[in-house]
Amino acid sequence: MPGQGALLLLAFVGLVVVVLLVLLQLTRLGYVIQTTTPGPKSMPARRRWTCST
Repeated sequence: MPGQGALLLLAFVGLVVVVLLVLLQLTRLGYVIQTTTPGPKSMPARRRWTCST
């Protein structure tokens, strides 16, 4: 079946995404990343709008 490999790849990518999200949500690594990266409030609204366009 030609689509079987694509489905397997899709399942693998989905599994990796779920594992990474759980890892970032439930571990200390996720807390460190969230506290060290600047959030959207650190930028003025005009610059946020310019960066998004």
